[in-house]
Amino acid sequence: MTFDPSTLAGKRLWLRAKDNAGINGSLVNPWIDQSGAGHNGIGVVQSPSLVTEATPLGGKAVQFSNNGYFSFGPVLDTGGEAWVVVKAEIVGTTNCLWKWNDGVSVTAHSLYPANSGVRAEGFGVRDSLIGTATDSVQSWKIYRVTNDGTTLTTYLDGVQKTSSTVAAQGGINWSSVEIGTTLWAGAARLYFTGKIAEVFVRSQVSTTQEVADITAYLTAEHFVASVIPAGPTAQMAFSWGGTKYTKGDLLPAFRPAQMRHLRQRGYADSGTTLVVGKPFLSGGVLLASGAAMPAGLTDAQLRRLIASRHLV
Repeated sequence: MTFDPSTLAGKRLWLRAKDNAGINGSLVNPWIDQSGAGHNGIGVVQSPSLVTEATPLGGKAVQFSNNGYFSFGPVLDTGGEAWVVVKAEIVGTTNCLWKWNDGVSVTAHSLYPANSGVRAEGFGVRDSLIGTATDSVQSWKIYRVTNDGTTLTTYLDGVQKTSSTVAAQGGINWSSVEIGTTLWAGAARLYFTGKIAEVFVRSQVSTTQEVADITAYLTAEHFVASVIPAGPTAQMAFSWGGTKYTKGDLLPAFRPAQMRHLRQRGYADSGTTLVVGKPFLSGGVLLASGAAMPAGLTDAQLRRLIASRHLV
């Protein structure tokens, strides 16, 4: 059974790009909160826009272009955690994901990444926790930050990156939330350039099992490549264009973008091997391993088959 985040207690904000019904390039305003807490995001300056077929699964995302953000008012006042499925699109300059504090302190901000390529996080603290590791953020990532009132910790694709005591970061400092911007020293406003597919915020820190469940849910929704498990190793086959292919056979002429998806998930090497997963329905017809694939699949449809482990 697929995990449903709506069953979790303490939901304070839940934003999903897929819930916006606009066409590609249309402005998103407001961004409706699905948590039930009523924290709808209001577009400020130039409201961010909707991008279709943006994620690895071909899903929607909200595009931030260094000139607009969403304002939410207070979301947390004690502690909790925030998850975001995000892709940054600039490096070598300040790129600001969000603001959770009053932004008055010189370092009370969130940079993703900062000028040096490291991340700085001010999630509910007065002075940001500055990272040291430089990880690529120009592909889709699951970024998570927790603040239980004592410790502030950040994670990237499930791997802990930074941690510090709240006291060492100047103490608790919750304020109105802004996504797509931050406020530097109470004056300079800095923005984010990149895409966000989903934001999920709780007023408590998730248990180990809940972390696993949320990660699995976000992975299935958006297919963040770096946390997808390795592909199957069993000898299976599929047909394309009337020709049957088994593991080790030369692949049909997939386009470069399609091949990148296959290689990225470990299902194809330099472009010579492919296997197939479980049966799936197409147009009401059950297609099993070895059956002819339906004609005219789009890139997005193929990505969905790959991600769902039907076609791998």
